[in-house]
Amino acid sequence: MKALVTGATGFLGSHLTQRLIEEGVTVTATGRNAEAGARLERLGARFVPADLQNRNAARELVKHQDVVFHSAALSSAWGSYDAFHAANVLATQYLVDAAIDLQTPRFIHVSSPSIYVTGKNRFAVSERDALPKFFVNTYAHTKHLAETVIDTALQQGLPYAVTIRPRAIFGEGDNALFPRILRANEERGV
Repeated sequence: MKALVTGATGFLGSHLTQRLIEEGVTVTATGRNAEAGARLERLGARFVPADLQNRNAARELVKHQDVVFHSAALSSAWGSYDAFHAANVLATQYLVDAAIDLQTPRFIHVSSPSIYVTGKNRFAVSERDALPKFFVNTYAHTKHLAETVIDTALQQGLPYAVTIRPRAIFGEGDNALFPRILRANEERGV
C-alpha cells in the first residue's frame, strides 16, 4: 500500500508516518520542517517538501497513492484569516480535488474538536451535537470549512473519506501540550 501523509513533520503526522513505515506501507511524507523530513527519510519515508496551497503540487503528491492522511494545518493561536483559510481549507480542497480526479480510494482528514468550543464546559459532545453560532477562533472556523470540503467531496465522487477530531494528543516529541503542563506545574506546583 502507498500512503501520503501531509503534516508529516508535525507531532501527529510524524508518529503516523513512523507507524505506517513499521507496518510496511510505502510512505510519501510532506511537511514544513526540512530537518524533521530528513529524519523521516532515515526511517524509510520519501520526503517531498511541497506547498499544499499549490494545486499542481498537491496533485503530484496524491498521484499513485492508495490513501491520503491529511494532517497538515495552520494551528497557530494568531494569524490572518487568509493564512488560515489557505492552509486549512484551500489545501484540503486541492488534495481532495486531486484524490477525486486520480481516483484515490481513501482519504483520512484530521480536523479538530475545537469546532465545538463555546466557551462553556461541555461533556459527552458527539458528532450530532449542534455547532456554535460563532466559532471560538479562525482556526476552528477554517477546520469546520475543511470538513465541509470533505463532505462535499463524498457527494462528488470521492470513494471513501473519514474525518477524525483527535483531542489532547501528547507523548514523545510533543512540543505543545506536555510542555504547557510542565510549565504550569513549575509555576503553580500543581
